[in-house]
Amino acid sequence: MNETQGTKLESQIFTALDIGTTKTCALAGRVNEYGKLEILGIGKVASTGVERGVVRNLEQSSQAIREALNLAEKQAGRQLGNIHVGIAGQHIKSFEQHTMITLPSPNSQVSKKDVEALIANAHRTNLPAGDQIIHVLPKEFILDGEYGIENPIGRTGSRLEANFHFITGNLGHVKNVEEAVKRAGYSVASITLEPLASSRAVLTDEEMQGGVVLVDIGGGTTDIAVFHNNSIIHTDVIPIGGNIITRDLKDAFRLLDQQAEALKIQCGTALSKKAGNSIITVPGIRDRAPIQVLEINLAKIIQARVEELFDLVYWSLQQSGMIDKLHCGITLTGGGALLNDIADHVSAHSSIETTLGLPDHFLATNTIAQVKSPMYSTAIGLLLSAADQASKQASRKDSKSPINEQVNTTRKAVKGVFKSFTSWLEGGNDTPMND
Repeated sequence: MNETQGTKLESQIFTALDIGTTKTCALAGRVNEYGKLEILGIGKVASTGVERGVVRNLEQSSQAIREALNLAEKQAGRQLGNIHVGIAGQHIKSFEQHTMITLPSPNSQVSKKDVEALIANAHRTNLPAGDQIIHVLPKEFILDGEYGIENPIGRTGSRLEANFHFITGNLGHVKNVEEAVKRAGYSVASITLEPLASSRAVLTDEEMQGGVVLVDIGGGTTDIAVFHNNSIIHTDVIPIGGNIITRDLKDAFRLLDQQAEALKIQCGTALSKKAGNSIITVPGIRDRAPIQVLEINLAKIIQARVEELFDLVYWSLQQSGMIDKLHCGITLTGGGALLNDIADHVSAHSSIETTLGLPDHFLATNTIAQVKSPMYSTAIGLLLSAADQASKQASRKDSKSPINEQVNTTRKAVKGVFKSFTSWLEGGNDTPMND
């Protein structure tokens, strides 16, 4: 690959779309020569036609998608192409599957083709009617009874096995996402589970090695992803999110939606012990009288709902069997993580160290502060994932090129849960990542 081709790699523009319950967000970006992500365009509008992360009304959702992408295009100063989309919702399921193949002869050396054959076997698993595979992710490989192998290629043996983590979704809901994007005038390049995308943006290799749970709090759902030894161990979707707090405040204090949301973010806290007895005055609408809210009452409502949510998170973690292996604790991200003192409260409530995950580690220094918010974690992770795939494709074309050094820099910037998987499939088919 010559210098011109290298410039072409750096100039590729990627587009991400996060279709949430409360917001539809589009980001356009590229990876610069330093391996950092430059954001070129941002589009964020209120979501319509989406309930708990699921597209219910195609026309309304496609309109919001079109508006968000148009805003991103206007800021980027160019037309955007294929879209990398995040998917979530209660229809998402996960399960474990064991697969094996017999190698061509005793003491065969495992090749990339053998690994691909094993993965192809995994994709043949029977699914319930109406479901489709979104991801098939390797947890570990086993060669002739030896467990815990990350890269089997080059080893010798007669039987190759693997434990895979399957993530599936409802076929109709997945097709609705694709159709909504199509009606907006665009096409889908890839679909990625949202907490996996968010993990690319906010988690480090060290955290995923040591054991960490990502809790992505959206408006209508809360997504969970548990990582250990650089593999995904457990995923789950809880059908409540930050909107449940907003609704409670709306009903308790007779507010409008926008008033309740502003009150929650600007004046609320997840720790009632931090609240005082001061009175918060909410301006009335038109000629109506202002509404007065006691600070401690506001905090008590918020704290109760946060505890309810994280009791469900804790129960899910117990089911995963990973409670005692989360040496790097809990990382919160998503728009719901903007709630004041939520990390401190979750730490105290769960007895697990909890931190706020900001998607700023891989961003260029000149990125505007707005994008460094947890509410953009999914969209940024989608951009990083897309850039990772592009860098691998460029590397396959000329692995000995001088520009490959830059490609490797880019890969380091976007590596994550798929790190070990892509290393031994270098130059192979990318389809095992998404079906």
